[in-house]
Amino acid sequence: MLGLDTAWDDNGLKDPQSSWVKQVLEENKQKTILLTHHQYLSAYEDGPEVGKVLGEKLGPVLDNKQVHTWFWGHEHRFVIYEPTINVQNARLIGHGGVPVYMIHKEGGGYVKPAAFEDRRFIASGLEHWAMFGFAILDFEGDKIKVSYVDEKGAAIKSETVQ
Repeated sequence: MLGLDTAWDDNGLKDPQSSWVKQVLEENKQKTILLTHHQYLSAYEDGPEVGKVLGEKLGPVLDNKQVHTWFWGHEHRFVIYEPTINVQNARLIGHGGVPVYMIHKEGGGYVKPAAFEDRRFIASGLEHWAMFGFAILDFEGDKIKVSYVDEKGAAIKSETVQ
């Protein structure tokens, strides 16, 4: 599990973080979980800059499929993404603090590459503020059970990452 500071250079990596990641992963062949603030991809931002710097700086380890799971937060929502060519499990778990307006309807289709999004909102009040939440990772041998929990303590979704 590697945590990187993507906020020092906004939406990027301050050198020598990318070379450090490459070195660590060359020395350790286990599955890697990456934790960052900024996103590698997005269902909300579709500009060419989204994830560009991270993709370029981490290109060698991504191309070698050395990042198995990536959790990030920047967009303040909860979204599970489809597997990409380079990352099996890409997850946006940024719904822990700053409120955002829920613009998608619960029954509507997901914006690719999203495979799931918690579209519930706080029912009281005039605004549709998205529900807050967090993720719990339980390590069980070579598997990780991930439970996604809302602000009231209810489990929204769970998965096993292997």
